[in-house]
Amino acid sequence: MDGGRWGPDGPPDEAYSRVTDAERYRPLHAAADRVVADLGGRYDVTVRPVELPPAVVDGWSGGVVRAVEIRPRRGEGLTVVVVWTGFPGVALRAGHAHHLIVPSCGCDACDEDVDLLVDDLAEALDALASGGLTETRQQRRLGRDRATIEVRTGDGWTRWSGTVEPGDELDAIPVGVHHWPPWPRL
Repeated sequence: MDGGRWGPDGPPDEAYSRVTDAERYRPLHAAADRVVADLGGRYDVTVRPVELPPAVVDGWSGGVVRAVEIRPRRGEGLTVVVVWTGFPGVALRAGHAHHLIVPSCGCDACDEDVDLLVDDLAEALDALASGGLTETRQQRRLGRDRATIEVRTGDGWTRWSGTVEPGDELDAIPVGVHHWPPWPRL
């Protein structure tokens, strides 16, 4: 997601280990506010502040500014937690093991375009609300289980897969295919 800062030779090596202007990501906080409000106006959900466990908070640069949980009022739909990080960035946690952090890095070399990140954040939340998350775990007789997380958006889908290790995030996915239903509309 090159924001165009670097010439044809790319960034200097030291740019990969520094963040000189984290505040350029501040618009992500306002964008998350707008998207959460929009989802609350289109779907039959509750939006409430939540406290996160210290182990989760410690994982983000700058800690956590605040977090909200979005949950359908009825049914067994997907719960999404939106976290405004102190970096400043936004993190999403959904389903059994899905998570997304925007920006994904933030170092000077990545030079991620904030406008594109705002679009990515809105698209990800809309995909989750509309039933676009499927989590799968294949139990194996030999070796470790395999897990796949797939998010379908209007433009296609993103898929992650990996080997389940005891106690890791993928271990939270139950055996089988779990397709999260869309949130009920108002």
